Amino acid sequence: MVIWLVGMYASGKSTLAEEIKIIIEKKHDNVLVLNGGSIRKILGNDLSYSLEDRRRNADRVSRICHYLNEQGMIVICSMLSLFEETRQWNRDNIENYYEIYLDVSMRQLLTRDHKNLYRKALNENTNDVVGVDIEFIRPQNPDLILDNNKNRKSLSSMAQKVVNLIDV
Repeated sequence: MVIWLVGMYASGKSTLAEEIKIIIEKKHDNVLVLNGGSIRKILGNDLSYSLEDRRRNADRVSRICHYLNEQGMIVICSMLSLFEETRQWNRDNIENYYEIYLDVSMRQLLTRDHKNLYRKALNENTNDVVGVDIEFIRPQNPDLILDNNKNRKSLSSMAQKVVNLIDV
């Protein structure tokens, strides 16, 4: 099973992934959390944040999730996931694939921007930032859409909604 959490930087994907893992681990011990950044580090951080390299990283993550799923792992992947074709590849090739979209307003993202990534991009001090100079296109057919404009207390209930959907 692969649970693919999609959303912008600072939308809460990684935090939600950990919450989901805690719940699933009560019944299963074969749970792994991956994110796009960890894959970059594991594979040598050889990619930039250009659109082309983001696509390459997304393809790598998809294939790693596919492989781990075939080995019987439950993978929770938190990924910015820009590309509909990557998500479609996942649907076509990964058995028990679930796509969860975290919908968060730019206003809320700016309040969570601890690395000042958005602020730097908005002030034109950096580029290749999704949501500023790279368009983020919402997923077309997620299995679940979660409004994460609220506080951290709602993460537990969101995690439970995901677990209820996938029925593990």
